[in-house]
Amino acid sequence: MLFLPLLVWYISLVLGIAQSSSYKSAIKQRQAPDEPQQLPGEQRLNDADQAWLDNIKAEVDLFPHAVEGDDTLTVDPLQGPPFRRMEGVFPQTLISGECTAEQESIIKRAWDDAKLFTEAQNGKWKKDYDYDKTHKFWLGDDWNATTHPEAGVRERAVIVNRKIKLVGRLFKEAHLHHNQWFLWRCNNARRLNWECSDVRNAGTWAEQSERTQNIMEMTTFCESFFKLETIGGQVAQHKDDADKLAKIGYFEQSTAKTLLHEVWHYNILGWPPIADLAYGMYNCRKLAIVNGTKRAFINSDSYTFDAINIYLDNLIDYHDDDPKDSDYHPESNSDSDVDMN
Repeated sequence: MLFLPLLVWYISLVLGIAQSSSYKSAIKQRQAPDEPQQLPGEQRLNDADQAWLDNIKAEVDLFPHAVEGDDTLTVDPLQGPPFRRMEGVFPQTLISGECTAEQESIIKRAWDDAKLFTEAQNGKWKKDYDYDKTHKFWLGDDWNATTHPEAGVRERAVIVNRKIKLVGRLFKEAHLHHNQWFLWRCNNARRLNWECSDVRNAGTWAEQSERTQNIMEMTTFCESFFKLETIGGQVAQHKDDADKLAKIGYFEQSTAKTLLHEVWHYNILGWPPIADLAYGMYNCRKLAIVNGTKRAFINSDSYTFDAINIYLDNLIDYHDDDPKDSDYHPESNSDSDVDMN
């Protein structure tokens, strides 16, 4: 789910009150299909939530500033435990003090694996691979229609190609502006009307200070994320089972898949923002068939599964021929996870 208003507008629309605000807010979150998209209009912030909201305004405008007496730690603008630098991932990435060393290691491994996905998607491994077939499978037939007579079709194709290149560059050699930061948390979203649950592996949103223009891309990795398998573990698990290796559905959930899904939401990848129109392989495939590139070009899971598909093709040659719908398990998915409108 994706919101891109000022926080004051968000609070006014969702909770029915008006508050002044000195920063912009963008929320992009994983949401269960049967959950309401907003709270009833008659609800109001309680005193504790209102106090929290008032207090963080100043913190957001001050970010980043060090903890008094320890310049290795950065104050959390949302009043959580201080952040520390995380090495070996994107530049200017901070990880919350609430994350254990083990959790940080799991996130780092997921980042490393997600980088491999983007390298494969950007053609680093096999130059003779038929990228067109896989891109069409997940992103629609017009993913590369940059010379199409219709302007809208051309524009979407340009965006798809640009987004894929940008995410590859972000993992390979990100050159961030001084005001772009990544803030990663574990288990606690610290966000009004959002919390981790059994159906949420992670959630991403952004905060921006109007005073400094600092942009904070914030991702919370939920408890369920840390229980997921790695892609390497899945490949090793199925290496002696030709039937399972031939079905991408056995690789639908992993730590790297979740991390890459969240990265696609980052504002640093430019306009238009990537949303969550369809979750899961079956629904993403359905989106590509029914709506084509017109909808798939702004769907996070579509880009993510496209990258995983190409990665697996290059790694273990699990497809003997073209991508096909029988390679995943539609019987295990629900149509309620896809937005065709």
